Amino acid sequence: GPSFSPSLLTLSPSRNPSVAPSPSLTFVPTLSPTCAAGSYSIPGSPGCFSKCLDGTVLVGNSCIFCEAGKYSNIDTQNICSNCGRGKYSPQGSSSCKNCPIGTYNPYEVSGNCLACPNGQFTSTEGQYQCELCGVGSYVRNTRDSCIQCPPGYFLDTITTASSSTYSSASLSFPCKPCPLGTFSMANGASSCILCPQGTYNSKPHLNKTCSICPPGTYGSSEGRSVCDKCLPNYFQPLSGAKKCFGCPRGSIAFEGSTFCSCETRAHP
Repeated sequence: GPSFSPSLLTLSPSRNPSVAPSPSLTFVPTLSPTCAAGSYSIPGSPGCFSKCLDGTVLVGNSCIFCEAGKYSNIDTQNICSNCGRGKYSPQGSSSCKNCPIGTYNPYEVSGNCLACPNGQFTSTEGQYQCELCGVGSYVRNTRDSCIQCPPGYFLDTITTASSSTYSSASLSFPCKPCPLGTFSMANGASSCILCPQGTYNSKPHLNKTCSICPPGTYGSSEGRSVCDKCLPNYFQPLSGAKKCFGCPRGSIAFEGSTFCSCETRAHP
């Protein structure tokens, strides 16, 4: 964190101190002719005090603020201690605070926390580093968690995009639609699944499930975007077929037929 040179308030036993208290130091104790030797008064407050306030330390005959990123209290025994990573404090603090969710602090001494970089997050307070979302997800714009890609979409790489940089209708949406002939039914997919035999998917951006090949058609392989029609003199009365059946001898069928007609046809 940045270094800080605290303002020094000289403690003078004179009734007319040569250094007037700064407005930002109005609570720092100073020697007072009305207080016994070795005790200090706080400008604007009645009574005498035997030690510096929390958040300050005694150096010589002066009390100075602990710099930002440090603190002092009765437990630190007149020492400004480092807040440590994941915490922060302003100047003159008696304790440190955890970095809020969505921020981090990698330094031992710092007066503030840093926002997580794009595409990274922290889900709990007091973190010294941010995390990346895994494949199949991207960072919420509050940088406190990840959002999974919705069904029909996938994300096979780790991305630095966040939800504040896109909408699902925009080109910058980090999740990619499943290609034709594939689908994803679950949230957070890192890849899409090929449609099984006898099914197909021809709906861009709506690839949550595969459709069953209707009667008169078939799907002989995986990953089909359309089903093939049964060839002439072949038929298929059922849905989801992987192949068509040849018409019995003495019957014929047109392309895409679900049955054969009792008409004569030539057989090889």
